[in-house]
Amino acid sequence: MVKIYLACLIFGGIFIAVTLLFGGDGDVDLDVDADMDVDLDVDADVGGDVDIDAGGEGMTAAIKFLSFRNIVFFLAFFGLTGTVLTWLNGPFLLVLAAAIGMGFGAATLMHRVMFHLLKNEVGQALSVDSLVGLPAKVIINITKDHRGKVMLDAGGQELQLLALSADEAAQDAFSAGETVYILRVEKSTAYVVEEAFIGSPLK
Repeated sequence: MVKIYLACLIFGGIFIAVTLLFGGDGDVDLDVDADMDVDLDVDADVGGDVDIDAGGEGMTAAIKFLSFRNIVFFLAFFGLTGTVLTWLNGPFLLVLAAAIGMGFGAATLMHRVMFHLLKNEVGQALSVDSLVGLPAKVIINITKDHRGKVMLDAGGQELQLLALSADEAAQDAFSAGETVYILRVEKSTAYVVEEAFIGSPLK
């Protein structure tokens, strides 16, 4: 078993060393693409917090967690813990359990650190003013009382926001597939209107 621990330690250690030496640019690019494309609700409240949309993303979150970076950290710390405890003549099952626990702990920590960094990056890049007036496509039906969801392009970045039909809108509801415009964003929710509202000189 120690050979497996050593193999995991060497494999994971090499990739971690490469990441540290080269600043993790390649790894970050891969994870940015993966993490940015998940269902993100942008709290465009000047702070720009980003929260994972809870609408059935359990599987998505699991897939994201199994990124190459997280697997590498799991293997490295799994191997390190298993190797050290084996050399210290620890009981087989205890060593295995500790190695698995340490591996998952390291992977989880890195996953949360990367998510936090990406969240801050998105928050700094977006603001309320940058979203107001942008067109968006409805992907989950919207009414004035029940939040749906819209998708839009903000500075080359595809975003999904929770949305309500604004009180100022002539339509009480918008169906999936319709194009709407963001009138304002308050407390993580975009208030949208129809195109005619934006084009009207009276508004």
